Amino acid sequence: MMSNARPTFSQPEFRKAGRSQPTKECVHVARRDGWVGVRDSKKAFGTSGDHHLVFTAGQFDDFLGRVLGGDLPSPRIGSTRQI
Repeated sequence: MMSNARPTFSQPEFRKAGRSQPTKECVHVARRDGWVGVRDSKKAFGTSGDHHLVFTAGQFDDFLGRVLGGDLPSPRIGSTRQI
């Protein structure tokens, strides 16, 4: 069930992808109450550069399905493009 209030995720809630290499940076994902938080593992948690994206679970699942299905381009490794 989804909460109407957008959550603030804590550091222990974020998980690294199981297929990622242990010494490589990646995206960390947290899920709670119908929400998904995404953060960059290269940034120390809670610092000024630690920006989180927050999606509804449906939005995130749709996005992930489109990327994995080839409907959206995968991000380039090492990209420094900021949006």
